Amino acid sequence: MHNSESIEKYNPIIIKKLSKDEFFKDFLEKSYENNLVDHELLQRINYERMKLLREQLTYYTNNESSSVMVEVAEEIMKSIDFTIGFYLKSFDDIGLIIEKLQHDCLEDIFKEGKKFIDIEVIKCKSLFDKVKNNKLNITNYSYDDTIDYGLDVFFKKYDSRFAAHIAPCSVDYQLSIDFMDYIGVEYIKNYLTALYVENTFCSYFDINLIKTLLRSYDDQWESLLLNIFEIVLTNAIALSIVGKDIKGLNVTDMDKEIIISRLQGLSISEIIDIFIFEGNNCCDLLKIEDKNIRLYIKETSIKIGKEVTSKLRNKSLDKIIISFKDIKENIKYIDGKKVSNSIFKAITEEIRDCKNINDKITLIKENFKSIYDLIDMLEAECLFYDEYKMYFETLSDIEIALFMKNAYEDSDKVWIKELKEFLHSLDIEKVMEIERIKDKIQLY
Repeated sequence: MHNSESIEKYNPIIIKKLSKDEFFKDFLEKSYENNLVDHELLQRINYERMKLLREQLTYYTNNESSSVMVEVAEEIMKSIDFTIGFYLKSFDDIGLIIEKLQHDCLEDIFKEGKKFIDIEVIKCKSLFDKVKNNKLNITNYSYDDTIDYGLDVFFKKYDSRFAAHIAPCSVDYQLSIDFMDYIGVEYIKNYLTALYVENTFCSYFDINLIKTLLRSYDDQWESLLLNIFEIVLTNAIALSIVGKDIKGLNVTDMDKEIIISRLQGLSISEIIDIFIFEGNNCCDLLKIEDKNIRLYIKETSIKIGKEVTSKLRNKSLDKIIISFKDIKENIKYIDGKKVSNSIFKAITEEIRDCKNINDKITLIKENFKSIYDLIDMLEAECLFYDEYKMYFETLSDIEIALFMKNAYEDSDKVWIKELKEFLHSLDIEKVMEIERIKDKIQLY
Protein backbone atom coordinates (compact mmCIF):
# COMPACT_ATOMS: atom_id res chain seq x y z
CA MET A 1 0.00 0.00 0.00
CA HIS A 2 2.71 2.46 1.00
CA ASN A 3 6.24 2.46 2.41
CA SER A 4 7.83 4.53 5.17
CA GLU A 5 10.45 5.97 2.80
CA SER A 6 7.77 7.46 0.51
CA ILE A 7 5.81 8.86 3.42
CA GLU A 8 8.92 10.43 4.94
CA LYS A 9 9.76 11.97 1.55
CA TYR A 10 6.35 13.51 0.85
CA ASN A 11 5.02 14.14 4.36
CA PRO A 12 6.20 17.75 4.82
CA ILE A 13 5.39 18.66 1.20
CA ILE A 14 1.82 17.38 1.09
CA ILE A 15 0.70 18.56 4.51
CA LYS A 16 1.78 22.16 3.88
CA LYS A 17 0.44 22.42 0.33
CA LEU A 18 -2.92 20.71 0.70
CA SER A 19 -6.02 22.73 -0.07
CA LYS A 20 -7.50 24.51 2.97
CA ASP A 21 -11.10 24.13 1.81
CA GLU A 22 -10.91 20.67 0.17
CA PHE A 23 -8.34 18.95 2.36
CA PHE A 24 -9.78 15.42 2.16
CA LYS A 25 -10.13 15.27 -1.64
CA ASP A 26 -6.78 16.96 -2.17
CA PHE A 27 -5.11 14.58 0.26
CA LEU A 28 -6.45 11.53 -1.59
CA GLU A 29 -5.40 12.89 -5.00
CA LYS A 30 -1.85 13.79 -3.98
CA SER A 31 -1.39 10.59 -1.98
CA TYR A 32 -2.48 8.55 -5.01
CA GLU A 33 -0.20 10.55 -7.34
CA ASN A 34 2.74 9.84 -5.02
CA ASN A 35 1.88 6.12 -4.69
CA LEU A 36 1.03 6.39 -1.02
CA VAL A 37 -2.43 4.87 -1.50
CA ASP A 38 -3.61 2.41 -4.16
CA HIS A 39 -6.65 2.21 -6.41
CA GLU A 40 -8.35 -0.36 -4.21
CA LEU A 41 -8.40 1.94 -1.18
CA LEU A 42 -9.66 4.84 -3.30
CA GLN A 43 -12.53 2.71 -4.61
CA ARG A 44 -13.52 1.64 -1.11
CA ILE A 45 -13.40 5.23 0.16
CA ASN A 46 -15.50 6.47 -2.75
CA TYR A 47 -18.08 3.74 -2.14
CA GLU A 48 -18.29 4.69 1.54
CA ARG A 49 -18.56 8.39 0.65
CA MET A 50 -21.59 7.69 -1.52
CA LYS A 51 -23.09 5.54 1.22
CA LEU A 52 -22.60 8.39 3.68
CA LEU A 53 -24.25 10.78 1.23
CA ARG A 54 -27.31 8.54 0.94
CA GLU A 55 -27.59 8.35 4.71
CA GLN A 56 -27.25 12.12 5.12
CA LEU A 57 -29.86 12.73 2.42
CA THR A 58 -32.22 10.43 4.27
CA TYR A 59 -31.78 12.48 7.44
CA TYR A 60 -32.02 15.72 5.46
CA THR A 61 -35.41 14.81 3.97
CA ASN A 62 -36.66 13.05 7.11
CA ASN A 63 -36.99 9.97 4.94
CA GLU A 64 -39.93 11.60 3.16
CA SER A 65 -38.39 12.07 -0.25
CA SER A 66 -36.41 9.76 -2.50
CA SER A 67 -34.76 12.63 -4.37
CA VAL A 68 -33.36 16.11 -3.81
CA MET A 69 -31.98 18.77 -6.09
CA VAL A 70 -28.50 18.05 -7.45
CA GLU A 71 -27.20 21.30 -5.94
CA VAL A 72 -28.38 20.26 -2.48
CA ALA A 73 -26.72 16.84 -2.78
CA GLU A 74 -23.47 18.46 -3.92
CA GLU A 75 -23.45 20.82 -0.92
CA ILE A 76 -24.13 17.97 1.50
CA MET A 77 -21.26 16.01 -0.05
CA LYS A 78 -18.99 19.03 0.45
CA SER A 79 -20.09 19.08 4.08
CA ILE A 80 -19.24 15.38 4.44
CA ASP A 81 -15.80 15.87 2.89
CA PHE A 82 -15.13 18.90 5.09
CA THR A 83 -16.13 16.98 8.24
CA ILE A 84 -13.89 14.02 7.36
CA GLY A 85 -11.01 16.34 6.48
CA PHE A 86 -11.45 18.30 9.70
CA TYR A 87 -10.85 15.13 11.72
CA LEU A 88 -7.96 13.86 9.58
CA LYS A 89 -6.15 17.20 9.85
CA SER A 90 -5.84 16.64 13.58
CA PHE A 91 -3.19 13.96 12.98
CA ASP A 92 -0.89 16.28 10.97
CA ASP A 93 0.98 13.23 9.68
CA ILE A 94 0.41 11.46 6.37
CA GLY A 95 1.30 8.02 7.70
CA LEU A 96 -1.24 8.26 10.52
CA ILE A 97 -3.93 9.60 8.18
CA ILE A 98 -3.41 6.75 5.71
CA GLU A 99 -3.55 4.18 8.52
CA LYS A 100 -6.82 5.74 9.71
CA LEU A 101 -8.31 5.47 6.22
CA GLN A 102 -7.12 1.87 5.88
CA HIS A 103 -8.41 0.56 9.20
CA ASP A 104 -11.46 2.70 10.02
CA CYS A 105 -14.66 2.92 8.06
CA LEU A 106 -15.45 6.36 6.68
CA GLU A 107 -18.67 6.59 8.69
CA ASP A 108 -16.73 6.36 11.96
CA ILE A 109 -14.27 8.98 10.75
CA PHE A 110 -17.19 11.21 9.76
CA LYS A 111 -18.78 10.85 13.21
CA GLU A 112 -15.49 11.73 14.90
CA GLY A 113 -15.18 14.75 12.61
CA LYS A 114 -18.67 15.89 13.58
CA LYS A 115 -17.70 15.67 17.28
CA PHE A 116 -14.51 17.64 16.62
CA ILE A 117 -16.45 20.36 14.79
CA ASP A 118 -19.05 20.66 17.55
CA ILE A 119 -16.25 21.03 20.11
CA GLU A 120 -14.58 23.65 17.89
CA VAL A 121 -17.81 25.65 17.71
CA ILE A 122 -17.94 25.76 21.53
CA LYS A 123 -14.32 26.95 21.61
CA CYS A 124 -15.11 29.61 19.02
CA LYS A 125 -18.04 30.84 21.10
CA SER A 126 -15.69 31.27 24.05
CA LEU A 127 -13.19 33.05 21.79
CA PHE A 128 -15.97 35.30 20.47
CA ASP A 129 -16.78 36.32 24.04
CA LYS A 130 -13.12 37.28 24.52
CA VAL A 131 -13.20 39.34 21.31
CA LYS A 132 -16.27 41.23 22.54
CA ASN A 133 -14.59 41.85 25.89
CA ASN A 134 -11.44 43.34 24.34
CA LYS A 135 -13.26 45.23 21.58
CA LEU A 136 -11.77 48.66 20.98
CA ASN A 137 -13.84 51.74 21.79
CA ILE A 138 -13.68 52.79 18.14
CA THR A 139 -16.53 54.10 16.00
CA ASN A 140 -15.81 52.36 12.72
CA TYR A 141 -18.92 50.96 11.09
CA SER A 142 -17.45 47.78 9.60
CA TYR A 143 -15.57 47.01 12.84
CA ASP A 144 -18.58 47.62 15.09
CA ASP A 145 -21.10 45.83 12.86
CA THR A 146 -18.88 42.78 12.44
CA ILE A 147 -18.31 42.30 16.18
CA ASP A 148 -21.72 43.43 17.43
CA TYR A 149 -23.87 41.64 14.86
CA GLY A 150 -22.11 39.95 11.93
CA LEU A 151 -20.15 37.27 13.77
CA ASP A 152 -23.01 36.36 16.09
CA VAL A 153 -24.99 35.09 13.08
CA PHE A 154 -22.58 32.16 12.79
CA PHE A 155 -23.48 30.80 16.22
CA LYS A 156 -27.20 31.09 15.48
CA LYS A 157 -27.23 29.57 12.00
CA TYR A 158 -24.21 27.26 11.62
CA ASP A 159 -25.31 23.79 10.51
CA SER A 160 -22.57 21.31 11.40
CA ARG A 161 -24.62 18.36 10.12
CA PHE A 162 -25.52 19.30 6.56
CA ALA A 163 -23.47 22.45 5.85
CA ALA A 164 -20.32 22.17 7.96
CA HIS A 165 -18.30 23.81 5.18
CA ILE A 166 -20.36 27.01 5.21
CA ALA A 167 -19.79 29.86 7.68
CA PRO A 168 -23.03 31.87 7.80
CA CYS A 169 -21.95 35.30 8.98
CA SER A 170 -21.70 38.91 7.88
CA VAL A 171 -18.06 39.90 8.16
CA ASP A 172 -17.16 43.28 6.66
CA TYR A 173 -14.17 44.20 8.80
CA GLN A 174 -10.91 43.43 7.03
CA LEU A 175 -8.16 41.73 8.99
CA SER A 176 -4.50 42.44 8.34
CA ILE A 177 -3.98 38.78 7.37
CA ASP A 178 -6.60 37.25 5.06
CA PHE A 179 -8.14 33.86 5.89
CA MET A 180 -10.44 33.49 2.88
CA ASP A 181 -8.83 30.14 1.95
CA TYR A 182 -10.53 28.59 4.97
CA ILE A 183 -14.20 27.63 5.20
CA GLY A 184 -16.77 26.63 7.81
CA VAL A 185 -15.79 26.68 11.45
CA GLU A 186 -12.10 26.86 10.47
CA TYR A 187 -12.71 30.27 8.89
CA ILE A 188 -14.48 31.56 12.00
CA LYS A 189 -11.77 30.15 14.27
CA ASN A 190 -8.98 31.85 12.29
CA TYR A 191 -10.91 35.10 11.95
CA LEU A 192 -11.73 35.31 15.66
CA THR A 193 -8.19 34.34 16.68
CA ALA A 194 -6.70 37.05 14.46
CA LEU A 195 -9.25 39.67 15.57
CA TYR A 196 -8.51 38.90 19.23
CA VAL A 197 -4.77 39.26 18.55
CA GLU A 198 -5.31 42.58 16.73
CA ASN A 199 -7.49 43.95 19.53
CA THR A 200 -5.00 42.83 22.17
CA PHE A 201 -2.08 44.55 20.46
CA CYS A 202 -4.03 47.80 20.03
CA SER A 203 -5.06 47.72 23.69
CA TYR A 204 -1.43 48.56 24.62
CA PHE A 205 -1.95 52.03 23.12
CA ASP A 206 -3.99 55.00 24.31
CA ILE A 207 -7.38 54.81 22.60
CA ASN A 208 -7.53 58.58 22.03
CA LEU A 209 -4.16 58.49 20.25
CA ILE A 210 -5.45 55.64 18.06
CA LYS A 211 -8.49 57.76 17.18
CA THR A 212 -6.27 60.72 16.35
CA LEU A 213 -4.15 58.44 14.17
CA LEU A 214 -7.23 57.15 12.33
CA ARG A 215 -8.63 60.65 11.83
CA SER A 216 -5.23 61.66 10.44
CA TYR A 217 -5.33 58.65 8.12
CA ASP A 218 -8.65 59.79 6.65
CA ASP A 219 -11.33 62.16 7.93
CA GLN A 220 -13.96 59.63 6.84
CA TRP A 221 -12.29 56.76 8.70
CA GLU A 222 -15.53 55.82 10.50
CA SER A 223 -17.06 54.60 7.25
CA LEU A 224 -13.92 53.19 5.58
CA LEU A 225 -13.04 49.51 5.22
CA LEU A 226 -9.67 49.71 6.93
CA ASN A 227 -7.63 47.67 9.40
CA ILE A 228 -6.99 49.49 12.67
CA PHE A 229 -4.26 47.11 13.86
CA GLU A 230 -2.15 47.45 10.72
CA ILE A 231 -2.28 51.26 10.84
CA VAL A 232 -1.25 51.23 14.51
CA LEU A 233 1.52 48.65 14.01
CA THR A 234 2.92 50.51 10.99
CA ASN A 235 3.37 53.73 12.95
CA ALA A 236 4.74 51.83 15.97
CA ILE A 237 7.37 50.17 13.76
CA ALA A 238 8.21 53.53 12.14
CA LEU A 239 8.80 55.07 15.57
CA SER A 240 10.90 52.07 16.58
CA ILE A 241 13.08 52.60 13.49
CA VAL A 242 13.83 56.20 14.48
CA GLY A 243 14.24 55.33 18.17
CA LYS A 244 11.18 57.17 19.50
CA ASP A 245 8.50 56.10 21.99
CA ILE A 246 6.27 53.74 19.99
CA LYS A 247 3.29 54.47 22.23
CA GLY A 248 3.19 58.06 21.01
CA LEU A 249 2.04 56.82 17.57
CA ASN A 250 2.78 60.17 15.87
CA VAL A 251 5.40 59.99 13.12
CA THR A 252 6.58 63.45 12.01
CA ASP A 253 7.55 64.39 8.48
CA MET A 254 11.18 64.53 9.65
CA ASP A 255 10.85 60.98 10.99
CA LYS A 256 9.63 59.87 7.57
CA GLU A 257 12.64 61.50 5.90
CA ILE A 258 14.97 59.61 8.25
CA ILE A 259 13.19 56.32 7.49
CA ILE A 260 13.35 56.94 3.72
CA SER A 261 17.06 57.74 4.00
CA ARG A 262 17.73 54.56 5.95
CA LEU A 263 15.76 52.30 3.60
CA GLN A 264 16.65 53.88 0.25
CA GLY A 265 18.82 51.58 -1.87
CA LEU A 266 18.15 48.45 0.18
CA SER A 267 16.73 45.30 -1.41
CA ILE A 268 13.19 44.19 -0.62
CA SER A 269 14.49 41.30 1.51
CA GLU A 270 16.69 43.70 3.52
CA ILE A 271 13.76 46.07 4.10
CA ILE A 272 11.52 43.19 5.15
CA ASP A 273 14.21 42.00 7.59
CA ILE A 274 14.28 45.49 9.15
CA PHE A 275 10.52 45.52 9.57
CA ILE A 276 10.53 42.02 11.08
CA PHE A 277 13.25 43.13 13.53
CA GLU A 278 11.44 46.35 14.48
CA GLY A 279 8.10 44.54 14.79
CA ASN A 280 9.77 42.12 17.17
CA ASN A 281 11.27 45.10 19.03
CA CYS A 282 7.76 46.57 19.44
CA CYS A 283 6.71 43.33 21.13
CA ASP A 284 9.72 43.53 23.45
CA LEU A 285 9.01 47.16 24.34
CA LEU A 286 5.37 46.36 25.09
CA LYS A 287 6.41 43.20 26.96
CA ILE A 288 4.30 40.99 24.69
CA GLU A 289 5.31 37.37 25.21
CA ASP A 290 2.35 35.58 23.61
CA LYS A 291 3.74 33.55 20.68
CA ASN A 292 0.54 33.88 18.61
CA ILE A 293 0.61 37.66 18.86
CA ARG A 294 4.32 37.82 18.03
CA LEU A 295 3.87 35.53 15.01
CA TYR A 296 0.93 37.56 13.74
CA ILE A 297 2.94 40.76 14.13
CA LYS A 298 5.82 39.17 12.22
CA GLU A 299 3.53 38.23 9.32
CA THR A 300 2.01 41.72 9.24
CA SER A 301 5.47 43.29 9.47
CA ILE A 302 6.44 41.41 6.31
CA LYS A 303 3.31 42.72 4.59
CA ILE A 304 4.05 46.30 5.70
CA GLY A 305 7.68 45.97 4.58
CA LYS A 306 6.54 45.04 1.06
CA GLU A 307 4.11 47.99 0.92
CA VAL A 308 6.80 50.40 2.13
CA THR A 309 9.20 49.07 -0.53
CA SER A 310 6.72 49.86 -3.30
CA LYS A 311 6.20 53.39 -1.93
CA LEU A 312 9.93 54.11 -1.69
CA ARG A 313 10.16 54.37 -5.47
CA ASN A 314 8.37 57.71 -5.19
CA LYS A 315 10.29 58.67 -2.03
CA SER A 316 7.02 59.07 -0.18
CA LEU A 317 5.51 57.08 2.70
CA ASP A 318 2.21 58.97 2.82
CA LYS A 319 -0.89 56.83 3.45
CA ILE A 320 1.32 54.08 4.89
CA ILE A 321 3.08 55.90 7.73
CA ILE A 322 0.79 58.56 9.17
CA SER A 323 1.59 61.95 10.67
CA PHE A 324 -0.93 63.43 13.10
CA LYS A 325 -2.80 66.44 11.79
CA ASP A 326 -4.94 69.00 13.51
CA ILE A 327 -8.44 67.68 12.95
CA LYS A 328 -10.96 70.46 12.57
CA GLU A 329 -13.24 68.92 9.96
CA ASN A 330 -16.81 68.09 10.77
CA ILE A 331 -17.86 64.47 11.10
CA LYS A 332 -20.30 63.65 8.31
CA TYR A 333 -23.07 61.22 9.21
CA ILE A 334 -25.43 60.08 6.45
CA ASP A 335 -28.70 59.02 8.03
CA GLY A 336 -30.48 55.85 7.03
CA LYS A 337 -33.86 55.70 5.31
CA LYS A 338 -36.96 56.26 7.44
CA VAL A 339 -39.66 53.58 7.44
CA SER A 340 -43.28 54.31 6.57
CA ASN A 341 -45.78 55.13 9.33
CA SER A 342 -47.56 51.79 8.98
CA ILE A 343 -44.32 49.81 9.21
CA PHE A 344 -43.15 51.94 12.15
CA LYS A 345 -46.39 51.22 14.01
CA ALA A 346 -46.17 47.47 13.37
CA ILE A 347 -42.53 47.26 14.47
CA THR A 348 -42.98 49.32 17.65
CA GLU A 349 -45.96 47.18 18.64
CA GLU A 350 -43.86 44.06 18.12
CA ILE A 351 -41.04 45.58 20.22
CA ARG A 352 -43.42 46.42 23.07
CA ASP A 353 -44.83 42.88 23.01
CA CYS A 354 -41.33 41.37 23.38
CA LYS A 355 -40.47 40.07 26.84
CA ASN A 356 -36.75 39.65 26.20
CA ILE A 357 -34.61 42.80 25.95
CA ASN A 358 -32.11 41.13 23.61
CA ASP A 359 -34.93 40.34 21.19
CA LYS A 360 -36.12 43.93 21.46
CA ILE A 361 -32.67 45.26 20.64
CA THR A 362 -32.38 42.90 17.67
CA LEU A 363 -35.72 44.14 16.31
CA ILE A 364 -34.60 47.76 16.74
CA LYS A 365 -31.23 47.22 15.06
CA GLU A 366 -32.65 45.24 12.15
CA ASN A 367 -35.58 47.53 11.34
CA PHE A 368 -34.61 51.12 12.18
CA LYS A 369 -31.73 52.69 10.24
CA SER A 370 -32.64 56.37 10.71
CA ILE A 371 -31.80 58.31 13.86
CA TYR A 372 -35.21 59.97 13.60
CA ASP A 373 -36.95 56.58 13.63
CA LEU A 374 -34.89 55.63 16.68
CA ILE A 375 -35.87 58.81 18.50
CA ASP A 376 -39.53 58.24 17.59
CA MET A 377 -39.22 54.66 18.82
CA LEU A 378 -37.85 55.83 22.17
CA GLU A 379 -40.57 58.45 22.47
CA ALA A 380 -43.13 55.71 21.77
CA GLU A 381 -41.92 54.14 25.04
CA CYS A 382 -41.01 50.75 23.65
CA LEU A 383 -38.47 50.25 26.44
CA PHE A 384 -38.94 50.12 30.20
CA TYR A 385 -36.70 50.74 33.23
CA ASP A 386 -33.29 49.00 32.90
CA GLU A 387 -34.00 48.21 29.25
CA TYR A 388 -32.96 51.75 28.33
CA LYS A 389 -29.49 51.29 29.81
CA MET A 390 -29.09 47.89 28.15
CA TYR A 391 -30.06 49.40 24.80
CA PHE A 392 -27.77 52.44 25.19
CA GLU A 393 -24.86 50.11 25.98
CA THR A 394 -25.17 48.59 22.49
CA LEU A 395 -24.85 51.97 20.75
CA SER A 396 -21.72 53.46 19.26
CA ASP A 397 -20.36 56.81 20.45
CA ILE A 398 -21.65 58.46 17.29
CA GLU A 399 -25.19 57.15 17.87
CA ILE A 400 -25.20 58.42 21.46
CA ALA A 401 -23.89 61.77 20.22
CA LEU A 402 -26.72 61.96 17.70
CA PHE A 403 -29.30 61.36 20.43
CA MET A 404 -27.67 64.09 22.54
CA LYS A 405 -27.51 66.50 19.60
CA ASN A 406 -31.14 66.02 18.57
CA ALA A 407 -33.02 65.89 21.84
CA TYR A 408 -30.76 66.12 24.87
CA GLU A 409 -32.21 69.35 26.25
CA ASP A 410 -35.79 68.05 26.29
CA SER A 411 -35.47 66.70 29.81
CA ASP A 412 -39.18 66.03 30.38
CA LYS A 413 -39.15 62.90 28.29
CA VAL A 414 -38.50 59.54 29.95
CA TRP A 415 -35.91 58.30 27.47
CA ILE A 416 -33.86 61.50 27.80
CA LYS A 417 -33.80 61.18 31.59
CA GLU A 418 -32.61 57.61 31.09
CA LEU A 419 -29.97 58.80 28.62
CA LYS A 420 -28.69 61.34 31.17
CA GLU A 421 -28.44 58.63 33.82
CA PHE A 422 -26.59 56.40 31.38
CA LEU A 423 -24.09 59.16 30.60
CA HIS A 424 -23.54 59.77 34.32
CA SER A 425 -22.55 56.11 34.67
CA LEU A 426 -19.73 56.46 32.11
CA ASP A 427 -16.14 57.55 32.69
CA ILE A 428 -15.61 61.28 32.29
CA GLU A 429 -13.15 60.67 29.42
CA LYS A 430 -15.79 58.70 27.59
CA VAL A 431 -18.40 61.42 28.03
CA MET A 432 -15.92 64.05 26.83
CA GLU A 433 -15.23 62.02 23.70
CA ILE A 434 -18.97 61.74 22.97
CA GLU A 435 -19.34 65.49 23.55
CA ARG A 436 -16.52 66.10 21.06
CA ILE A 437 -18.32 63.99 18.48
CA LYS A 438 -21.61 65.79 19.22
CA ASP A 439 -20.02 69.16 18.55
CA LYS A 440 -18.52 68.10 15.23
CA ILE A 441 -21.14 65.77 13.80
CA GLN A 442 -23.17 66.90 10.82
CA LEU A 443 -26.31 64.91 9.97
CA TYR A 444 -27.11 64.42 6.27
